[in-house]
Amino acid sequence: MNSYILKVVASDLRYLGEEWDQDIDDDSLRRSSNVLRMLLVDGKLLEVWRSAGFDDQPQIVAPTLEEHLKRFRLEDIQFAQAGGAEFKGITVAAIFTLSTSLNQEQIKELYALGPRVHTASYKLADFIESPCIIVKGIITTRRELVKYVANKLGGAHIDQRRDISKPKERKFVYLDKIRETMQVAGKPAIYYELLSIGQSLVRSDDIKRLRQRLVNLIPHQT
Repeated sequence: MNSYILKVVASDLRYLGEEWDQDIDDDSLRRSSNVLRMLLVDGKLLEVWRSAGFDDQPQIVAPTLEEHLKRFRLEDIQFAQAGGAEFKGITVAAIFTLSTSLNQEQIKELYALGPRVHTASYKLADFIESPCIIVKGIITTRRELVKYVANKLGGAHIDQRRDISKPKERKFVYLDKIRETMQVAGKPAIYYELLSIGQSLVRSDDIKRLRQRLVNLIPHQT
């Protein structure tokens, strides 16, 4: 692989690890959403992983909505968010709001889940395609959220056009609404989720191994 790509990915992973912390502001997240887009959506992280000599895909541990999705109908979910970022000393994960009242069986199942954060160990490709926000039964994946911030909110482009006749565009309308009205841990829900994706990525043991391997492959990288 071109050594320049190795350097860029090594630098961007270092940037996420150092700057996407519990004090980062929304504008910084928006401006640097292109880092996640390049690594995850454009596939450069997986390319570098394999070029560095690793097999298969890196594993990413992150909060999951899937345990809840097994128990509730998608159309009954008013709002849900995976979350999991640390921001200002607070971590919030697996937020769920239903549009209907729970029956006794659902109450028992929800109680059985307990207060702990449910996480999953995803292969990178599965992590990217996993649900992170649900609004009125419509799922947004982690890939889609990264693209929304980068391509619609001004990471790379500002695009306020919404054609609600198209399912993808209707999803953007819902995300716009959440961005304007919903906060998690004192941060707009959209940016809190973006931060959660970045932090889950760089905290992965496999990504830490990759970063160390890149240090050895590119000696001047620290």
